Amino acid sequence: MDKFCVFCGNKPKGKNNEHVIPKWLIEFTGDPNRVVKFGPVWNTKTFSLELKEFAFDQFQFPACESCNSKYSLLEIRAKDVIQRLVSEEALSSKDFTVLLDWMDKIRVGLWLAYNYLQKNISEVEPNYHISNRIGTKDRALFIYKSDSEEVGITFSGVNEPAFQYYPTCFNFRINQFCFFNISTDFVISKYLGLPYSSDVYFTEGREMKHVLNEGKNRVLYPIIRMPYNKKCTEIYQPIFSHFGLRDQIEHLYDTDYARSLSQDFHKGIGKVLIAQKNKIVETLWKSRNLGYLIIFGR
Repeated sequence: MDKFCVFCGNKPKGKNNEHVIPKWLIEFTGDPNRVVKFGPVWNTKTFSLELKEFAFDQFQFPACESCNSKYSLLEIRAKDVIQRLVSEEALSSKDFTVLLDWMDKIRVGLWLAYNYLQKNISEVEPNYHISNRIGTKDRALFIYKSDSEEVGITFSGVNEPAFQYYPTCFNFRINQFCFFNISTDFVISKYLGLPYSSDVYFTEGREMKHVLNEGKNRVLYPIIRMPYNKKCTEIYQPIFSHFGLRDQIEHLYDTDYARSLSQDFHKGIGKVLIAQKNKIVETLWKSRNLGYLIIFGR
């Protein structure tokens, strides 16, 4: 299996590795040298599932030196947000955007990491990597707080066959806080009242296309139509940046309603929204002092 940079997908330039689970988080949640088990992953020699065991800080994968440096600022910002979140301080819309970007980075990074660990047993050729998947699809994040005081990191769902083919959601625990992250096309658009997909088809060139419908121009709660524990903070952000250059569908978004849900309409970036008592409210952007407190067990 040829090496590729987990950020850009090209052959890595420079002898550099990316800690998919960042070193600052490993140190924040226990002994940075602790040995942990990953998997189970498929062993191509023994044709069986097995756990891989090695030091957490060695869970790293090829990356260009320049790519790694480029995303160091996101890690600095994410570290600040996570530390304030676990202290249950108020967070602003800007903080939540950082958190959502970071979750995109972790989710895609884990997908590529397990692709490496299993020597691409699924024979998936990634057509995107971290750098072109951050903030490009609708996304949602459910944050739970457990009663357990256990310190550590766990993640689940990333070694499942479905995730290898469709890496859209995963669970991530940081100490007492559990995060369920989802991101894919139109996952929250329909019930936020925005244009949505009613069908998917593939062209002869195997390009995926969506059949789009006009939005309802009103919020229909719940936003995610699947069973889940609602004793959490629900964060949503619609993203429609990939539609801006498509003249045939751009008119669907050129409405007062879509603009009202946009943080930057021309870039196709929606506002960060939070579900509160069966209503969707906008988080404040400017100041953490005017930010939104994470609420658990409503």
